[in-house]
Amino acid sequence: MLLVDSGKYARHLRRMRRLYQQRRGALVDAIERHMGNLVTISSDGGGMHLTMRFDAPPREQT
Repeated sequence: MLLVDSGKYARHLRRMRRLYQQRRGALVDAIERHMGNLVTISSDGGGMHLTMRFDAPPREQT
C-alpha cells in the first residue's frame, strides 16, 4: 500500500499545516510586539512567508 493511499500522507500534511500555522502566528506576534507600528505585515496568510514593510526609514540606535 502506498503512503498516499493509506491516508498517512494526508494526516502528515494536516499536522504540518497546523504546526506551521502556529509558528507563523508566533512570528507575526513577535514582530508586532517588538516592532509595533514601525512595520506593516502583509501576506495571504498561507505558508511561512510574509512581507514586512518599514513604515519609516530605520534609525541607528546608539
